[in-house]
Amino acid sequence: MILITILMNNKEANPFEKGDLNDWIQKEISFDPQWEENKGNELNQNALEQYYLEKYGFFINEKNYDQYLSLASETDSRYEKISNIILRIMLLSDYDFTRHFISHLINNTINSVQPNPITEDSIPEAIQQTYIERTHRTQNLIENFIIYKGQYSMIMLDGHSACYHEFISAFDNFWHAVKGEYFDFFNRKIFSKINDSTEAVNTLKILQNKDIEEVLLSDCFLDLNEKILNRISHYNTFAMLLDIKARVMLNIALQDGYFMENLDKKNVFNTPGLTAYKNTQKLDKELDKLIKFLVRTVALT
Repeated sequence: MILITILMNNKEANPFEKGDLNDWIQKEISFDPQWEENKGNELNQNALEQYYLEKYGFFINEKNYDQYLSLASETDSRYEKISNIILRIMLLSDYDFTRHFISHLINNTINSVQPNPITEDSIPEAIQQTYIERTHRTQNLIENFIIYKGQYSMIMLDGHSACYHEFISAFDNFWHAVKGEYFDFFNRKIFSKINDSTEAVNTLKILQNKDIEEVLLSDCFLDLNEKILNRISHYNTFAMLLDIKARVMLNIALQDGYFMENLDKKNVFNTPGLTAYKNTQKLDKELDKLIKFLVRTVALT
């Protein structure tokens, strides 16, 4: 729960839902009828219900919903970098989550720029200026994203709509890949400091909020997550391809903006840059094919 609170870093973005798990599943299916098809083909009804409970039950839980509200606070700049690093690890764990997150990130950024007022005499200039502003906004977004700046919880959750189950799956994959290292870290840094004094009714009470906060904001916790990110992105084939996929999508967004803001130049579509742009688009499609081939055979380890 503490880890999710760090990842969100935003009290307004509650990753949990209240209500019945089966009702939630039916709602998700109404958004995207295909999302459960493959798993449904693999498991019988009883096994499928158990799978849903284990996979999604933690997040579709009223108690956890309320507990998150009690733990979460307003966005805290001190947690900005560690929150972004954990997000980047998650982006290496689930293909659908990665491509939809990057797509929503780009679209939200582009749509945040209001079109310039258009008059009969300024149509070309107004349109071009809008594209220029969108390109600059996209470029700033990518630069911030690269250096672990920004707050992306709302995009991660996608309004609890069609892609919400992808967030849950990505977090589940991420947690299973790293939980051993997290348990070891917190045992050494927090739980090992609890003494078994008979004077304390509950020895956990000797730990105060400031003790936990000190650990979460420590260089050693940051180092741990950076090492996990580097290890997974360099030594796991599936994760490496997802990392490239995200970079290619961001690169295409930048090039889209470049060509649209230079429409007034006659040779804009007859340059070496256009060839590179087309090659990047081809690479994106080939990556999709390769990742889809691997997605069922290579797990995040």
